[in-house]
Amino acid sequence: MIQPRIYLCNGICEKEYPLLPDKYKPVELNSNIRFPNVNVFIELYNITNRLNNNISPRMRDLLEIASYIYCGDIATSRGSHWTNKSSIESWQRELKYVIPVRDYDFWTQSSVIFQLRETLNFLTNDIYDFEFRKLNISDHDQMYIKLSEDKKINDYIFDKVVLFSGGLDSLAGAIESLHNDEKIILVSHRSNAVLDSRQRKLFFEIQRKYKKNVYHIPVWVNKAKGLSNDYTQRARSFLFSSLGAIVAHSLSINNIRFYENGTVSINLPVAEEVVRARASRTTHPKTLFYFQKFFSLVTEKKLNVENPFIYCTKTDVVTKLKKYNAEHLIPLSCSCAHPFEKTKTQWHCGICSQCIDRRVAILSSGLSEYDSDNDYITDVFLGKRKIGPQRNMALGYIKLGLDLYDLDESVLYEKFSLEISRAIENSDNRSEAAGSIISLLKRHGETVRNVFREQYRSNSDKIIDGEIEPSSILGLVIGQKHNEKSWMKFANRIFEILNDGIPIICQTEKPDIEPRLQEMCDGLLSSNGEILDREYPFVQWASRLTKPDWQSEEYSLFVELKYIREKSDISRITRSISSDITTYGDNGRKTLFVVYDPYYLLISRDKFVSDIEKHDGQLAKII
Repeated sequence: MIQPRIYLCNGICEKEYPLLPDKYKPVELNSNIRFPNVNVFIELYNITNRLNNNISPRMRDLLEIASYIYCGDIATSRGSHWTNKSSIESWQRELKYVIPVRDYDFWTQSSVIFQLRETLNFLTNDIYDFEFRKLNISDHDQMYIKLSEDKKINDYIFDKVVLFSGGLDSLAGAIESLHNDEKIILVSHRSNAVLDSRQRKLFFEIQRKYKKNVYHIPVWVNKAKGLSNDYTQRARSFLFSSLGAIVAHSLSINNIRFYENGTVSINLPVAEEVVRARASRTTHPKTLFYFQKFFSLVTEKKLNVENPFIYCTKTDVVTKLKKYNAEHLIPLSCSCAHPFEKTKTQWHCGICSQCIDRRVAILSSGLSEYDSDNDYITDVFLGKRKIGPQRNMALGYIKLGLDLYDLDESVLYEKFSLEISRAIENSDNRSEAAGSIISLLKRHGETVRNVFREQYRSNSDKIIDGEIEPSSILGLVIGQKHNEKSWMKFANRIFEILNDGIPIICQTEKPDIEPRLQEMCDGLLSSNGEILDREYPFVQWASRLTKPDWQSEEYSLFVELKYIREKSDISRITRSISSDITTYGDNGRKTLFVVYDPYYLLISRDKFVSDIEKHDGQLAKII
């Protein structure tokens, strides 16, 4: 857990907190040009007089609150360099915001603060707290509202607000809504110029066909480059939905729609290490339920927040574009999770799971002619991938898809019962919703299998000639790497580093104590690019409190080093390992036990290893 942050917003400065607890690191966030060091930028475009006049002080507060939360989120990196005993995990963050508001009496209600915290805690898996002050500057909001010259829009009546990211899903949702003669306002959040350019081109093509039935309100919210960056951007959908709520309330619209395929929304972990906050909850059904509760509280009327694509696969979504003769818009859409890595000519990295999912869905739909290979910086199937997250994500995507295809429906429900139960928690008919989710997952699995089978076939000559890059997705599948457990691959890499290095370092002189051996291992691991957390976290079982020698939070893996110098050490180490298996295993942690036995005092090595490895998630290696 990183050091907790307290964000002091809009002119509130550190001097006002002389007794600030030592645990907090203060950060000032300012969007008002009246104050120095502006580092939060907010601009609303195409705002009509009608809309501007109807944006209440409370809605203007919501815009600023959501913007500060978003900027604080992306300016606070996750990590494990700052820890305390109460940390749930090293990724979790504790964030407090002090924000001036116009409607002070509303925002200081305990029920409002509770609902805001509950919503954000689930969305990001962080710990939030808020302190609201009275805002004294009445004209601040006029600095970021850009009025439109389109006066005709003041007379239009719209049915729904559609949150428009410019990706395939929101594009298909907008087209389907317009095809059904709905009048919609597209609200989009832009954070960089490249993304904005594509969104504008895409909207131009949509509006050219559907004329006055669609209107676009782009919103620019971003932070200064000087603030650090967290790539996960978990709070982005809160900002996005807040923008939609502001527009909806101001124009008396009762429906806000996200359009996101169900495979992403339910978001089963793509890889074993993608857990907790890493498994995105941006459009999870429970997230949307919390959004609806919170925005209904803010607007004092029921504001529906929906995702009509919750039971659609990505292929189902792309097929809709084909159905409505809108496949020509695919080249203008952008699905990539790395918006800051795009170039003017290549808008997809080809590495992230979103790029993989996009390419698989488009190939499965038979629309590859509308998705050029040249639009991807790295070829999705044949491009080289670095060791670590790039390969793990690819392998996780393949393994999950093939598992969904292979597993019987009852086994599938049992394996993902927690995720499915959470997704259907607020459904009117849970049994029907569960069945729809199982069907969705099976269809996704079938799509993944069929596309990779076709990749095998179309690249058969390269496979036979040995021309497939081993680190590419196809190369990894050929090497059966997707059938290995990712935590076990990482554990084997750790062992290989230690097994190669320790005998050489200790060739002339063995360490006299285990802590000295641990120091040597630290050096070997860091020199090979593996930085593990040392002696963290504390783990409790009954009255016993212990901690591992190392841990990798990314892989939920503990590493324990044992050193046998004389025969009497064997019984002590055996008892210690037995206790660790119970403590760590009951806490859901996988463990690699590395035993250094330079004098070959351990007689039955195979029996020693097998007794440990018969326990699920426990691995033993002897040097």
